[in-house]
Amino acid sequence: MTVMEFFAVTSFIASVVLSVVVALVLALSNNRTKQLFGELTELSRKVGELKEGIRASAASPAYTVAGSIPFDAHTSASDHFMEKTFRRRSEKREICSKIVRDHIGSREHILLDSGSTVDLVTFELLTHQRFDVMVCSNSVPAAVHLAGTKSVHFQMLPGVFSDRFGAVYSDAALTVVRDGRFDVFILATTAIRFEQGVMVHSSDEQNGEFKRTVLEAFERYGNTRLIIAADVSKFSERVDEHKPVFERDRWRRLVTSHCKRIVIVSAAPLGDANVDTSFLIELGKFANAGVRIDPNITELRAMFVG
Repeated sequence: MTVMEFFAVTSFIASVVLSVVVALVLALSNNRTKQLFGELTELSRKVGELKEGIRASAASPAYTVAGSIPFDAHTSASDHFMEKTFRRRSEKREICSKIVRDHIGSREHILLDSGSTVDLVTFELLTHQRFDVMVCSNSVPAAVHLAGTKSVHFQMLPGVFSDRFGAVYSDAALTVVRDGRFDVFILATTAIRFEQGVMVHSSDEQNGEFKRTVLEAFERYGNTRLIIAADVSKFSERVDEHKPVFERDRWRRLVTSHCKRIVIVSAAPLGDANVDTSFLIELGKFANAGVRIDPNITELRAMFVG
């Protein structure tokens, strides 16, 4: 069997398995759903690793699978939503669990950003039985997690689907963000620094515009809260490959004026000295500026030292 044939077969198997699991999820109880979700996450991780190995072994920089459009073997994985979805998945689930458990109250109206760090927020709402909240989002995976249940109120924003981000974008969606009366904004980020703030990849126009609109709405409404979800790696991403959502002076004013309404939710250090050092330095700057950090900066430093 050639590399191309093997890749096609594994992709087909993954698709079949996913379809079967979704059907089972729709038919079973919430407790069984949790177990199936964990099994699906592990299966998808293994499939992802297999596909990465196949891509690395491909002789040509671009090739076609079963008559599909060419896939560029050298394209950055960070540019594709499905490639990022299962990277650091347990860490991202921990972040989403913290957000729901510690930062979402009863009967709150939530604006949920797209992104692999935050799509599990809706799943965690079911896990923690927060059934009295309203979620408005442009994230398709966040909506899929609620398939088969009516326990969480969910409004899908209008727009055209982007396969790059697993999300929908439109002017109408931006209008909802500007005019909606939300209690909490949950924002994902591709990279983050204290000086530059929330960042996206340099070519991310729609994603950047959506996040900018969220920050503008947060700025405008004084009774809202902003939750920034960022796994450890986001604090060490190369700045020269990203662009800030807000220009620097405006970001600084936002942090200075609204720090008490901002919380950054992350996870434990990775055990990589370079990544963890950058992570703690940047979070320390946010903490000194009055931004709440979860876990708190003292706990994180203790984990690093340990």
